[in-house]
Amino acid sequence: MDAKKGQTEKRARTGRDPKEAQNKAVSAGWNVGTVFSLFAALLVYELGKQAGLWALLAVRDRLGDALSGGSQAVWFGLGGIAMQLGGGAICGIVWRKWIAWQMPRRWKSRNTEGGGKKRTDAFSTAASFLGLAVSSALGLNLLLGLIRLPDVSQAFQKTAAAQAAVPLWLGLLLYGLIAPFSEEILFRGILYGRARKTLGRNAAVFFSGILFAVYHG
Repeated sequence: MDAKKGQTEKRARTGRDPKEAQNKAVSAGWNVGTVFSLFAALLVYELGKQAGLWALLAVRDRLGDALSGGSQAVWFGLGGIAMQLGGGAICGIVWRKWIAWQMPRRWKSRNTEGGGKKRTDAFSTAASFLGLAVSSALGLNLLLGLIRLPDVSQAFQKTAAAQAAVPLWLGLLLYGLIAPFSEEILFRGILYGRARKTLGRNAAVFFSGILFAVYHG
C-alpha cells in the first residue's frame, strides 16, 4: 500500500507515471542492445565464413598432391560450401535461442487433424512453395535477360561467370541447399526474428530485407 501510495504521489508531482518512464528506459535499452546484437550477428557470420575457408585451405595444404588435380571451379565451389557451413554453424550455435525452428501456427492448426490428411497438407504446401520458387527464379532470370540489365554491372557478370563455372552437382549443393539454409539462419532466423520482437512485423520485414540486399551488393 505504501509503495502504491508513493507512486501515486510521485505521479501527482511530476505528471508522469514512474512505471511508464521505467518501461520506456528498458525499451530504449532493449532496442539499442538488439541493434548491436544484429550487427554482431553479421560480423560473426563473416568470421565463421572465413574460418570455414581457412579450414578447407588447411585440409588442402595437408593433403597436398592428393588434391592437386582438382580444377579451380571445383575448389571455388568447395570454398563456398565451407564458408557457408562455417558462417551458418557458428551463428546457429551462438544465437540458437533466438531462432524459432517450429512450424508457423497456421500449419500446426491445419495439420492437427488425421494422420493421412496431415501428411497430404504438408506435402501439398511444400510442393506449392517449391513450384513458386522455381517459376519465380526462372521468370526473373528471363526478364533480366530480356532487358539486359546484367550487362550494365561488371561485378554481376564476374560473379555469374564464376558461379556458372562450378560443376552442376556442386552448384546445386552450394546455391540450392547450403547457402540458402545458412542465410536463412542469419537473415530470417536471427535478424528478422529478433527485429520482429522489437520493431514489429512490418518494420522487421523491411529492415531484414534491406540488410539482405545491402549484404549481397
